[in-house]
Amino acid sequence: MSPDSSAPDLQAKFKAISAWKKARRRAPHKPLLLLLALGRLQRGEDRLVRFGELEDRLYSLLDSFGRTGNKQQPDLPFWHLCSDKLWEIPSADELPRHKGGKRPFLEPLRAAAGGFPQELQTALEANPEMVAEIADAILIEHFPPTYHHRLLAEVGLTLHVLLTSTCRSRDPSSPRPCWPPTSTAAPCAGSTPPWTGA
Repeated sequence: MSPDSSAPDLQAKFKAISAWKKARRRAPHKPLLLLLALGRLQRGEDRLVRFGELEDRLYSLLDSFGRTGNKQQPDLPFWHLCSDKLWEIPSADELPRHKGGKRPFLEPLRAAAGGFPQELQTALEANPEMVAEIADAILIEHFPPTYHHRLLAEVGLTLHVLLTSTCRSRDPSSPRPCWPPTSTAAPCAGSTPPWTGA
C-alpha cells in the first residue's frame, strides 16, 4: 500500500472488514475501533497505542453504541482486526494465548501496543481527506443515522463536511447493525431504518 493510494482503494479495504454476523445483523466492534483509531490519527497521536490505554474508551463505546444486554469485550476488535490487515500488534507472536492459540490472555494484551500498519498510516496521513471519507463510509455502513453526530464527538473525529443525519445512502444488501437505536428520531421519509431487519 503506497502513500498515494486512492480514496476508493482505501475505502474498499475498510469496507471489506470481516465482522461477526448472524442473519442480517452484524457486530459493531471493529468499526468502533477503526473510528477511534481514525480520530487518533486525525489528531496526530502516536500510531501505536497500548490496549490498556484504549480499553476503557472502547468499552464505553461498545456499551453506548453496541448491542444492549451483551457483555462487552473490547479486547476482541483490538486483537481480531489484525486479520483484516488494517491493524497490527508488533508483539503479537510473543503474547501467551488461551488454549487453542486463537486469543491472548487479557493481562499481556493490555501491555501490547496496536495500531494501523505503517504503510496504511502513512497513506492516510498523506491524504487527510481520505480519513473523513473513510470515517463517513464506516458510519453510513455500520451505524444508524441518529448515532452519527454523537459517535463522531465520542471518538474525536471531524469530517470537514456537513453531515446530514438522515439521508445519506447505504448499501441495502449489507447486514444490518445488530442493535436497536436509543434515539426516537425518525429516518428520512421513504427509507428503511438501517437497524431493522427489513
